Amino acid sequence: METFINTVLNFLLVALVLFSIVKLINSFREMHKSIDEQFKRNKLSKEDKKELKARGIKLNDKNAIKAYFEEKAREKAEKDEAERLAAEEAARIERENNPTTEDLLKQILAEHKAKKD
Repeated sequence: METFINTVLNFLLVALVLFSIVKLINSFREMHKSIDEQFKRNKLSKEDKKELKARGIKLNDKNAIKAYFEEKAREKAEKDEAERLAAEEAARIERENNPTTEDLLKQILAEHKAKKD
């Protein structure tokens, strides 16, 4: 009976150690995979390299490259916001030029109230 208990304990210890090793290896793989994905997202194109060179930023200066991508993202967000505002303004002008029935009724009601006063 003593050898059976000893064998079971040895099996459990070996299983725990192997589980820990596999878990550690998987975590390293996931970390490496996320780093690769981040690098692919921020991979420098030829245009980016030319722009960095024009700004005097070296390709091994990671902080400057990160700042470049942040500025590029900010400029894109500002451009998208400006386009959204322009589209909203165009839609507003279009609605003014081609009013709906509801808009016409509101306008008539406003004029009617103005005449009463």
